[in-house]
Amino acid sequence: MTIQNQFPDSPTQASPMRKAGQFRGWFTTITDLLNAMSPTGKPYSTDWIAGPSKVDRVLALTADWQCTAFACSREGRDVDMQINLTYVGAPVSVPGNGNITNVIIGQVDEGFRPRYMGSLTTGHTGPLAAAAVHSGGEMALAAVAPGTTIAGGTAFTFQGMWRMASVDAA
Repeated sequence: MTIQNQFPDSPTQASPMRKAGQFRGWFTTITDLLNAMSPTGKPYSTDWIAGPSKVDRVLALTADWQCTAFACSREGRDVDMQINLTYVGAPVSVPGNGNITNVIIGQVDEGFRPRYMGSLTTGHTGPLAAAAVHSGGEMALAAVAPGTTIAGGTAFTFQGMWRMASVDAA
């Protein structure tokens, strides 16, 4: 069944949903349909969750990271995250190929996890780097510009988008 077949027809003068000139039944049907399209039965759109004090609504950081700026939204099954982090853990040496052993950043809430893997890339602050969000929720720093050391106080800006699992495809 395609999604188009699931949408009810728009109410017309002859529509049974337009009894006594009211569209309430039709709008209830549409609202129920949109909520059903949302993962885990949560609201279809979260709007923007913004501010470093709200990061824990989406991401539980490990003790090695501090958030200095944060914004995240979910529209249907699409997640958009922008985050500024400061690393405060023990120094990590980056090998010549840049492929570090994953440094765990935190755990992403179930309502924002990707279907398979979400990728975040560096923005305007910090060394060239990449982070990944795994389907199980773990967010990790995966690669950093080769030959550097990640010391306490190193700032990173990450941004990325990913698609969540749908009810028909886990």
